[in-house]
Amino acid sequence: MLTACIKSNIAPDTHLNSVSKKGIVVLSMDFPRGQTGPFILRFKNEESGAFGGLEVLKAGASSTWELAFKKYDFKENDLYGELKVVEFEPGVYRLSSWSVGKVEPNAVKEYRFHVEAGKITYLGNAFFKQNNPFSRSEANAPLAITIHTDKSERDIKALSGLYPNLDLNHLINLAPKNAETGFFKPEQDIEITIPVINAIVN
Repeated sequence: MLTACIKSNIAPDTHLNSVSKKGIVVLSMDFPRGQTGPFILRFKNEESGAFGGLEVLKAGASSTWELAFKKYDFKENDLYGELKVVEFEPGVYRLSSWSVGKVEPNAVKEYRFHVEAGKITYLGNAFFKQNNPFSRSEANAPLAITIHTDKSERDIKALSGLYPNLDLNHLINLAPKNAETGFFKPEQDIEITIPVINAIVN
């Protein structure tokens, strides 16, 4: 069984230099205002063996109560966002899985990236939206919409303000240039596993 932990952001006064033993991964995660999620991306370090190296990035909340008290890095009209700035061990990582609430795809796209010690790796922005199949307006929509894009202008400006000690000259921008180079398969190619709902009958 893989061991995994949800990554927490680094301390605001973190420094990064040529002698640092770890790298920093930066990713923003956006979702519609009022949606809890949680919205999760899981990455596996391919150099860590079969039972380790699973890194988890999580945005949103596990409940509406938690959502009400969260602080967000971005608020743009009806869109909320969180900037993930986390330490990763050096190595090659692949996308292992992702989920939107209880919805997960049957298969994920082959996506890999390299983390270097002493460097900042910017992966772009992941947008998540969970649709309601019981809503008349969304009845024919996919259960989840996922988009991977480049929001480096917004995100790196926020990164500079939140982490003034990070030298952005060490930043490697791996944000996708188009849909084919991002995390997610095109919408029509995604197969969603519908969660089983267990009803209690009196």
